[in-house]
Amino acid sequence: VVIIGLIMAVVSLSAFTVNERELAIKLQVGEVVVPNYEPALHFKIPIYQNVRKFPKRILTISDRPERVFTAERLALQVDFFVKWKIVDPVQFYTSTGGIQRMANDRLAEIIKNAIVTEFGKRSVQEAISVERAELVRDMLTTATITAQGLGVELIDVRVKQVEFPDDVRNSVYAQMREERARVAAERRAEGREIAEQRKSTADKDRTIILADAQGRPYHRQV
Repeated sequence: VVIIGLIMAVVSLSAFTVNERELAIKLQVGEVVVPNYEPALHFKIPIYQNVRKFPKRILTISDRPERVFTAERLALQVDFFVKWKIVDPVQFYTSTGGIQRMANDRLAEIIKNAIVTEFGKRSVQEAISVERAELVRDMLTTATITAQGLGVELIDVRVKQVEFPDDVRNSVYAQMREERARVAAERRAEGREIAEQRKSTADKDRTIILADAQGRPYHRQV
């Protein structure tokens, strides 16, 4: 019974399974000896060897909003999330110790740097309207180059919301109101000028018509 128990204990410590949702590497005295496993039942030497497993699925980072500045040095609050996955388990282990929290923190910093860089190249209008798709694509390209050193692949970067921080919102809205008031005043002035021109033309046509009706010649003023 004791022998059978010992055999079962050794087998239980030696056997391990890897499923299709996992990536696994085998370590021997801290060194990687098997870089990856196919989904199946596998064995290791107890104590002398150990196995580290990592998720194969797509992971998400949703960090707190980041404060950035546009090309006009105007502050914006950018809320974003990142989709990523582990593609090289050995490189992931050596660069982060296999700690997912550490990977999240480093990826978040990489994305934040990309956001600061790309928003800094654009005006507010470009950042929040017509060039949003181009902005996101450039952020993903910029961050992907750096993230490759972590053994991960960035699947997607999305900007959920862009808004003005509280300390600049009022001044920005005041500037927007002033700009709209200026445009409205210019358009009203243009409208008055057009109205005066049309009124002058109508008065001249009226004078000509009345002169023709009364049989008097109309003397055009030069």
